[in-house]
Amino acid sequence: DAGEHDASDLLPSIDVPVLVVAGDRDNFTPPRYAEALAKALPRGELVVLPATHVAPIEQRTVVQDHIAAFIDKLPDSPAPASSPSSAS
Repeated sequence: DAGEHDASDLLPSIDVPVLVVAGDRDNFTPPRYAEALAKALPRGELVVLPATHVAPIEQRTVVQDHIAAFIDKLPDSPAPASSPSSAS
């Protein structure tokens, strides 16, 4: 059952930057869950907005700005490895 699924024990092993966005008036997934999620992630960052469950729709520009700022703070990623040439 989806309501019984819990992967919280795996969160500490996710060692990549994660932006968690929540609405302060989200009754479907209350902000306390977002707070716990961000806290459990080693590199989690939490943004709580004046919004409901659909914060990215209600606060589209604000969410976009937070995502852009989050990405701008990330260290440069190494260039992807080049793929081997295929023989013709």
